[in-house]
Amino acid sequence: MDKTNKKYSKNFNKEISQYDIVQYLINTDTTLNYVYNLYQGIIKSITKRDKEKFLNIIHNVDNKKLNKYTKQAIKTFLNFESYIINAFDYELSNGIVEGTNNVIKQLMHNACGYRKFAHLKTRIMLIKGIYNPLITQ
Repeated sequence: MDKTNKKYSKNFNKEISQYDIVQYLINTDTTLNYVYNLYQGIIKSITKRDKEKFLNIIHNVDNKKLNKYTKQAIKTFLNFESYIINAFDYELSNGIVEGTNNVIKQLMHNACGYRKFAHLKTRIMLIKGIYNPLITQ
């Protein structure tokens, strides 16, 4: 967040940075402040791949200070804790497969179907960069 770049805000009637606006807002409500700091801790632990910090955060939450949406999110983290731990331990992901599936769905939607499967397969390979007819093999 930018602390130095200030812009005029009609709501505050002065030049103010994004950082100052966020600080003002989270200091207006204790629940918002607690949830914001909890969220930032979770984001930092995931970014730094710090499994212990993440587990410490989700297991030591003060439920009295949470709103219903954050309670549900923490409950979900606890329900899928073993899978989340695996994500911290291993760098495997099905993101590539999901991305390819999305490309195929979008292609089929835009094309309204292909008469021959070979044409669809070739088009997918062209888009994904697997096949290039200009380079002779």
